[in-house]
Amino acid sequence: MRGNSLCTRFKAGEKVFSTGDPADSMYIILRGSCQIIGPPTAEKPFGLPLLHLRAGQLLSERTFLNNTPHEGSAVACGAGVDASSDPDADVLVLAEFSRHNMDQLLRRRPDIGMLVYKNLAHDIGEKLHHGNIRAVAEMAASIPCQD
Repeated sequence: MRGNSLCTRFKAGEKVFSTGDPADSMYIILRGSCQIIGPPTAEKPFGLPLLHLRAGQLLSERTFLNNTPHEGSAVACGAGVDASSDPDADVLVLAEFSRHNMDQLLRRRPDIGMLVYKNLAHDIGEKLHHGNIRAVAEMAASIPCQD
């Protein structure tokens, strides 16, 4: 898979992609983390933080698969370690798979395609599960209690 991906680095605070950008690539977070931020609104002009992703997780997989523009922005957070002990502490490292390279890989190695799609399904399921837990907790917190 190494020949089909591009290793991309982002400093903390840099945007990986913005709301409305085409989803031409899918990413695997190799190091660091990133924040997914919803589109700006009147109440939240910089967008609402939606999700925090860490090393080993996928980024941009849903919009990549659906071939739709990004519905939010991704901002690099870095590795979350002390910068004095690690010069790459504020770096997000991604393996970037373009649509063209992913198509070539899946044609050459259908067995890898099965693993990729299995991992995609698992990762999307985990994100959905955690999103549901967060939504239920927020809803429960907004219900007034009666004594």
